[in-house]
Amino acid sequence: MKVKNLEIVNKKGLNEVLYHSPKIDRQTSSKITGFASIDKPWLKYYKEGIDKTEIPNLSLYEALIESSKNHLDDVIFVCADRNNKEITYREFIELTDKIAASLKALNLKPKDNISSTFKDTLEGIALVFAKSKLGLIEHFIDPSNSTESKKDLLENSNSKVYFLEEDLIDVDHDNIKNNYNAENIVILPNLGSSRVSNKYKDTISFDEFLSYGNSIEVDDIYKYKKDEVSSIMYTGGSTGKSKGVMLTDYIFVSKYYREMLSDWKWGRGRKNLCVLPGIIAFGLSEGIISPLLAGETTTLVDCLQIAKFPEYILEQKPQDVACSPIHIEFLMNSPLIEENTDLSFLEMLPCGGDGMTKESDEKARKFFEKHGAKDSFAQGCGFTESAGAFCYGLGDKNLPGYMGIPLAGNISAVFDPNTGEELPYNEIGEWAVLTDTAMLGYYGEASHLTKNALKMHDDGNIWLHPGDMVHMNENGQIAMHDRTSRTFNITGLKVYPSTLELFINSHPGVKKSVLTGVKLTENSNTIAITDQKVPIVNLTLDEQYKGSEESVADEIDAILKEKAPSYIKIFAYIFRDALPFTNRGKIDYSRLESEGVQTGLDKKVLIRKYN
Repeated sequence: MKVKNLEIVNKKGLNEVLYHSPKIDRQTSSKITGFASIDKPWLKYYKEGIDKTEIPNLSLYEALIESSKNHLDDVIFVCADRNNKEITYREFIELTDKIAASLKALNLKPKDNISSTFKDTLEGIALVFAKSKLGLIEHFIDPSNSTESKKDLLENSNSKVYFLEEDLIDVDHDNIKNNYNAENIVILPNLGSSRVSNKYKDTISFDEFLSYGNSIEVDDIYKYKKDEVSSIMYTGGSTGKSKGVMLTDYIFVSKYYREMLSDWKWGRGRKNLCVLPGIIAFGLSEGIISPLLAGETTTLVDCLQIAKFPEYILEQKPQDVACSPIHIEFLMNSPLIEENTDLSFLEMLPCGGDGMTKESDEKARKFFEKHGAKDSFAQGCGFTESAGAFCYGLGDKNLPGYMGIPLAGNISAVFDPNTGEELPYNEIGEWAVLTDTAMLGYYGEASHLTKNALKMHDDGNIWLHPGDMVHMNENGQIAMHDRTSRTFNITGLKVYPSTLELFINSHPGVKKSVLTGVKLTENSNTIAITDQKVPIVNLTLDEQYKGSEESVADEIDAILKEKAPSYIKIFAYIFRDALPFTNRGKIDYSRLESEGVQTGLDKKVLIRKYN
């Protein structure tokens, strides 16, 4: 991906550090150089030449039509909360075309903005493909955002229409239009019904909206340019403020092709379960678009009910499920899963959205093997900035504690963040990836941050820097160490939370821990330093250790004294009933930092001596 294809990136001054790799021509040298960007060691797992495969420049709507050829009567969606109603390609395309006609009736033209907030409703998914047919730009707004946040995002998006699922209306019904800043508000049906009640003033019910297009024909399919924005997806904001990521239809289509080239198991005759929200990149790409384009039947359930994941698994018996570590945790700890419960129907569970320790990874693998689903589970990793998965792999492509190998056609390397030099295998550094699924840049207020994520390397390409510290082994497998956004300083010395969490989690009583840097205030009731962050640990305990928090804290202090740098001294331990998660299945780091050392009914705070 050359910089000339990125209209929003100025080639001059893109980044201060010029990232560079050794000047070795891999085409004329058979020797392993020790540098991943040259060796590309992951290619040994793929068919020769697969990384050179040309990806067709299709819009999502064009890809849908292509996928449906000779299969119009195949079932591609099952709506679990609508009595398992089955939807064929033919019915889905008809719904998509009706939505496109109604959007045209509202005088929307190519490059106009719309916004949507939905779970994984059939109508919300059809909207994604309808906007593609017309060449619109869709902003995906997280249902967990506050009303005020939604209002701000809508105002910044200049959306002409806002599609809001009925279940997600969180304001006074008589003042919806005042609270949501959009010309037209269309109420989408919820998961359990294809119809909307008529109790909302100044809004358009979905049935009424569809009627607008009754006499409208949309004969022409909009042809997006390869680098033309079609979707704005917002990062989770779990480690900071949410940013709008500008993505193209080509990016989503390329992601699907690269997954198929990388031996993902999507395919006709298979069953997929979608448990991730379609308003996030991982959910939309791996939960909906890729299986749909492959002809796989996807069951739609309430993706915000994470605790019901075990129930969904046992009821639907899917082969494929893109999920997060919290889904796996609920499954492993569910009373519904008995000693002899058979899960052999599970074949592919790409797990991402948040990191897992090597121990948690191994525990999950043993769980699935015990229940007949060996080699079905493995960690992967991706970013909103590349529309979901970047690396993954089952079997020998993925070791415990690693996140697999780059998808076919992707390139991965590790760099020294201070010098820009590429690092050899097994050294920890800043992760950079080269892929045609990288975003165009950040939208609106966050646009100035684009230069921190898209950086010029001396090969003339723009690489995506997702903000992770990783190492890569000689097979091209990637292991996460920390998010750069989570690191902080103590008297000028770096603190790497994930490394310290490994030490803390080694205590037999600790189920899960999260270390954050918190800036303390005068009212913290401590002798706190107020001009720098101090390390605070939030953690959960196994049942037999509850009531022994003081002893556990003392023992963790002793572990850290032995294994951690001498400047690491924990200011407070906060023992919680459960750690907070976002609806994307990620630890809510922002919430933990904002809460600081507040006490509460669901937690016990132990302030340590801090000098």
